[in-house]
Amino acid sequence: MSTFGASEDGVQEKPRFSLTKAVEDVSQHGYAQTEALKDKQKTLISLQSENETLKKEISEMRESISVKKAQVRKEFLTHTQIKKDIEIQNKRYEAIVKRLHCQLSRAQAVHRQMSEEVYHMERQLAELKGQRGSSQDSAVSVRLV
Repeated sequence: MSTFGASEDGVQEKPRFSLTKAVEDVSQHGYAQTEALKDKQKTLISLQSENETLKKEISEMRESISVKKAQVRKEFLTHTQIKKDIEIQNKRYEAIVKRLHCQLSRAQAVHRQMSEEVYHMERQLAELKGQRGSSQDSAVSVRLV
């Protein structure tokens, strides 16, 4: 027999309240709420675990980024120092090249001067030989006469 129903003679009965049915309904509703609460707690625990995992990954990434930044700074400083050293070496080499160029110019000037002196000496030698040859010819001709 239903709690909301019509009697056999067609007259509608007033609904009867069944305490056992109400207790059963409340019990099932309580059980459903308990299960829903357990599911929510499991979901919350899972989300908290995932949140902690993500926080740990973020922390590790930040640490890794910090280490890499330090390495990049160190490399930048090294490259800066190398550039300075190269500039200093280039200035030294430029100074050396300038001195060598001056020395080469002086050596070329000395070589030209010596070449001119050798040329003049050769001309003087040729003149002296010519004079010696002509004086010997005149001495021979004076003896012959």
